[in-house]
Amino acid sequence: GVDLAPWLKLSDKSVLSESTVRLATIGRLEEQKGHTYLLKALGTLPKEVNWTLDVYGDGSLAEPLQKEAESLGIAKKITWHGVSDQLANAYKTIDVVVQPSLWEGMSLVMMEAMGTGRLVIASQPAAVNLVKNGETGIVVPEKDSAALAAAISDVHNKKRRMKRIAAAGRVYAKEHFSAEAHVAKIEAIYEQLS
Repeated sequence: GVDLAPWLKLSDKSVLSESTVRLATIGRLEEQKGHTYLLKALGTLPKEVNWTLDVYGDGSLAEPLQKEAESLGIAKKITWHGVSDQLANAYKTIDVVVQPSLWEGMSLVMMEAMGTGRLVIASQPAAVNLVKNGETGIVVPEKDSAALAAAISDVHNKKRRMKRIAAAGRVYAKEHFSAEAHVAKIEAIYEQLS
């Protein structure tokens, strides 16, 4: 379980309320996190899909990823924040958290993002045991830029549906990811054993 209290306090009323889809990705800028596939996806989106991307995190691929964004012609739509201790404040301007990881443990980013009521788009490895595709978030195969692009286009074109999914994700996070829910599960196990 995680301490969801600070994330559950954040309002989700402005999520997907603007014409521009405000995307964010949060995590180390390393191969494991699959950022290159997200950049390639964004580079293929049709012009009518309005988006921005905020990148939170740092790592050995920061410069190569920034160069890749330049070569794809999308650099002007991306803000690179580096490591931030102000994520709770940053969520005020985020609609969707994208985690295109190639492999992942139990993703704290996904649990916290769902707790804020933001829509999550996660690769299969990042979604395991956390995100139910089409119910509490959107799940795509890893290393699949075309699937990521399709998911982001769907967010732009089907905002009402995506808002419902984001809201369901928040309820799911509260019921399953909180420290209180975790303790209750452990207590239930002990009760079964006694």
